[in-house]
Amino acid sequence: MSDVIFDDMFMVKNIDPDGKKFDRCSRLFCDSESFSMELILDVNTQIYPINLNDKFRLMITTSVRDDGMPDEGEFDPLANYSRVAQFEYVMFGRVYRIEGDDTGSDGSRIAAYASFGGLLMRLKGEAFNLHGFELDSNIYLLIKKAAEVSRLERIANAMQRGEMTDEVLEACPELASAFKQQEKLKYRKIILERAFPFIENVSVALTETTNPKFGDYQCNSAMAISAKLKGAGTVLRPSDVATQIKSKVPSCDLIEKVLRVNHIGDWGTQFGMLIAYLYDKYPDFMKQPPPISDLQAFYKESKKRFDDDPEFKKRAYDCVVKLQSYDPEIVNAWTMICNISKKYNQIVYDRLDIVLEDVGESFYQKMMITLVEDLKKTQLDRFREEEGRLLYFPEKCEVPLTIVKSDGGYTYDTSDLAALRYRLHEKKADWVVYVVDAGQSLHLETVFAAGRELGWYDESQQRVEHVAFGLVLGEDRKKFKTRSGETVRLLDLLDEGVKRAAAKLEEKGRADVMNEAELTAARDAVAYGCIKYADLSHTRTQDYVFSFDRMLDDKGNTAVYLLYAYARIRSIVRTSGVAAEALNDYIARNPTIPITHPAELTLSKQILKLADCILQVLDSLMLHQEAD
Repeated sequence: MSDVIFDDMFMVKNIDPDGKKFDRCSRLFCDSESFSMELILDVNTQIYPINLNDKFRLMITTSVRDDGMPDEGEFDPLANYSRVAQFEYVMFGRVYRIEGDDTGSDGSRIAAYASFGGLLMRLKGEAFNLHGFELDSNIYLLIKKAAEVSRLERIANAMQRGEMTDEVLEACPELASAFKQQEKLKYRKIILERAFPFIENVSVALTETTNPKFGDYQCNSAMAISAKLKGAGTVLRPSDVATQIKSKVPSCDLIEKVLRVNHIGDWGTQFGMLIAYLYDKYPDFMKQPPPISDLQAFYKESKKRFDDDPEFKKRAYDCVVKLQSYDPEIVNAWTMICNISKKYNQIVYDRLDIVLEDVGESFYQKMMITLVEDLKKTQLDRFREEEGRLLYFPEKCEVPLTIVKSDGGYTYDTSDLAALRYRLHEKKADWVVYVVDAGQSLHLETVFAAGRELGWYDESQQRVEHVAFGLVLGEDRKKFKTRSGETVRLLDLLDEGVKRAAAKLEEKGRADVMNEAELTAARDAVAYGCIKYADLSHTRTQDYVFSFDRMLDDKGNTAVYLLYAYARIRSIVRTSGVAAEALNDYIARNPTIPITHPAELTLSKQILKLADCILQVLDSLMLHQEAD
């Protein structure tokens, strides 16, 4: 299609970094998947919402027709243009400026500027990829989000194959409920078959009891099995059948060991940028450790230099090359920056009682070399070289994985593949869970598909899943930011939570009955508990509004309400006059606790349902079900 002058996939890296200037429009800063292009684009987000980390296909063309015929007359929004029908958002505009070296020499870069009725675009990259742009020419810009289209296609394909994937179950709640019941029946049927392997077509009949004096649940399968045995000449009472079934119920931990791995981004172009800026701002950093207290501010300063100063950008790329070659001085600078970041992160982890093992992208660098060599040996027809890049097209995936860039460097795709292989083959993981924002859904699904296709894991034996989560919004239902438009730092958020929790305790008169140590402990428990519980109690795939007022409310499904309930329970225990040591001693000497009052029985059965809830959460990975 000669009228298509550009076509690539982009990811939104930032939105309105200088603050939102217009209610209806946002300025997107995006990077391309294939051609290393930088895109700045104004979009009417009132009619076409786009979020951080969204992926979309961008096509720029001189015609909305794809039949080779020229456009005639004005664009008719009611007409059926076949090319437009493939996209979700279309703008018409004019190229008003072209900057840079357009000689076509290797590595030369240009920037094309266009205006779409006042909405602006800057597309910057190698001149070779932008040679179709001409000054004062009219162009169409067409966008289609990748994530939603791919998600619906995956759901449809999975349903056609009869596969009950997480996406299918999430999209169809009634089907999900039926599927979970079926899975429970499957598990129970296996137990019955273990107890009586010689009986065919064993049915599972487990219900709540019809007569509470005989128990809480009844397994009617025992009656049916006893009857079948009698017909085969073996007499076994239903109670004996039940005993044999009970003996085959496995007793074991659900999960033997958990590795909490923090996959931090500690490699790549951004570190070349930070190292180059470190040399400029603190040239004696090798002898005198730099006094960097705010790494976020340091990053912003270096990014501005990177965007505005071509010479600095060149030095930043040189630092990346030296880092990948493990130059000792560059590695030392890299280590300093990483340690500053880790120090800040650890403060947050300590306050929230989080224990993680840092295993960053740098850990997989040498593994990527072996990975690429092994992938080249597979000779799968899905590997292709295009314009010096090595691409891998997993089956039924919309976007390929870029394994090696045209300059010989590796990408996030490469490191994520190396990490997946390491976790499955070296760590022998039975279950790998990626807790990453929903914007990475398409990317991770493609990586998982590649792992399956390459034979790294069997879905029937190992689970590899993406636990996607939505955005945190402010009370204006826009992306959570400070009043100045800056990203909210988590430490500042925790400090604000502590401040508000202290005020709440003061308002309730707790300062009059607690000493300073008790008040501090209560303040932190309320503040951090509220923030954690608010995150836990909402459906993770949906965006949620962050509100301290709602978090600190003592009514409804909040941490404060639960803490008050817990405090009342402790008060009852104290009033009873029975010491905890005496209770523990009694339980140690008596394997069962007598339950006589109907209220005790009701409460006990409700508590026992926690096990079913945990199983359900492990199956769906929807933690809000536990909070509900």
